[in-house]
Amino acid sequence: MLYRGDSWDQLHVMGDYGASPRVVTKHLRVLVEKSGYCNIAPLLELMTLRLEIDYRLCLN
Repeated sequence: MLYRGDSWDQLHVMGDYGASPRVVTKHLRVLVEKSGYCNIAPLLELMTLRLEIDYRLCLN
């Protein structure tokens, strides 16, 4: 169902296949941690919340 992997390009594909915002952000967090930028985790949390709000508004 979802195209999974560990590259930045695959992150876009996940969104194209209808992955939920939380799934996409979780994947993004893994990529960021692998690249060594662990200090932006709070920003990712805020992005997830915002994406989920937008996602739910679109569904209704």
